[in-house]
Amino acid sequence: MVPKRQLRRPMPVKRPAGAVSVALPRRPSKLRPVRATWPAPPDQIRKERPVGFAAHASVPGKPYNEYFGIVSTIDVYGHNIRHGQMSASSVMVANLGDGSKETYNSIRVGWMVSPELYGDSYAHFYTHWNERSSKNWWVYYGMDNDTPTAVGYYPGNLFAGLAEKASDIAFGGESRARRSLPTPPMGSGFLPSPSAASMSNLQFVDQDGQSIPISSDLPVIAEKPKCYYVSPIVGAKFFFGGPAGCF
Repeated sequence: MVPKRQLRRPMPVKRPAGAVSVALPRRPSKLRPVRATWPAPPDQIRKERPVGFAAHASVPGKPYNEYFGIVSTIDVYGHNIRHGQMSASSVMVANLGDGSKETYNSIRVGWMVSPELYGDSYAHFYTHWNERSSKNWWVYYGMDNDTPTAVGYYPGNLFAGLAEKASDIAFGGESRARRSLPTPPMGSGFLPSPSAASMSNLQFVDQDGQSIPISSDLPVIAEKPKCYYVSPIVGAKFFFGGPAGCF
């Protein structure tokens, strides 16, 4: 289980940006596997509104076909949301396999506010994997320019294609709410602007272990663009989010 790193300050509050990275180093591991905390059980999902996504994501061949890690510095906010609501910001690596659900693998890492899952409205460091070969994906966490600390790893034997490399990457936010409740804010609660949450220091790791800044824009995924959206990537940084009660 990933340690629950609570932000014990009044909400809403902007914390110093925390660097979250996922990497696939070619070295043995002695840390325990990281365990998933999401998604919700199927009976809960049926009671929810459609998920609100706003993210930048790669497409096959753009900018590259293979990734061996990603890095991002994420602004973290706490919101006084209700039981049955959830708001998260995360980064993701995935391997599409042959295009079928059985061969799809993904790992998501970031920060989540979910009173239903954690019992409070603090932001918690969380992970989620889709498990469907045998190199390990490590998760590192750090604040600003501090040296990242290894949190744990996903054993490569959990995955098929993702054990070797990721074919897709994504950076962005997500929100959920039961149908009887208003949707929660994403990020700081503002649509992309200087007041919105940001992800910066965007990088991907190549097969030689070199971190390369993502300075060009990536395609946008936004299911409710009038509610939650992302700005273009400029200088390895973009703004994202949206207000509560939009749909």
